[in-house]
Amino acid sequence: MDERAKWLSADGIKDARAQLPILYVEALPVRTNAAGKVVEIGLLLRAMPDGSISRALVSGRVLHGELVRDALIR
Repeated sequence: MDERAKWLSADGIKDARAQLPILYVEALPVRTNAAGKVVEIGLLLRAMPDGSISRALVSGRVLHGELVRDALIR
């Protein structure tokens, strides 16, 4: 199945949000050393309309039937 066929249109998602819960995930990727200590974190950098730069968590929707782990990898 075409990956794009799994996504709702803008109107479809608006209607769906009004009628049922939709699962979204936010993730903070981390890199740890051999001792398990967090040594790096991953954030997205976004250019804002005013020219400033902001940081954001990785986030997005989970597709119907998709594992949360698979959504995070995607």
